[in-house]
Amino acid sequence: MKKTMLILALMAVLMLTATAGYAYKGSPVESFNIFPNPMDKECVISIAVSTPAYINVQIKSSEGEFICDLYEGFVGKDININWERTDNFGNYMPAGEYLVVVGFNTRYTSLKKTLILK
Repeated sequence: MKKTMLILALMAVLMLTATAGYAYKGSPVESFNIFPNPMDKECVISIAVSTPAYINVQIKSSEGEFICDLYEGFVGKDININWERTDNFGNYMPAGEYLVVVGFNTRYTSLKKTLILK
């Protein structure tokens, strides 16, 4: 009985490992840009994807502290997202350096810095 359970557990781990490796084929995010950068009151984050994908976009401080979720959902082609310098609670963010983090399928993809001047 213990051997059977051990074999089943080992098979499950192997199947999950194989499935995870098969599912990951690289990031569908071809590019993303921030305009204007540096910014004053707001910026537009443009993301181009090669294939339809589930993506998420977050803003973090230069120290990596979470500021806000800008977008989370399915993207069929390209998307433009507006950030108006606010956190998840509507607080206006002060001048400084911020990171725009783009991920897909809960995996980190890439990040870019943006500056708020005033």
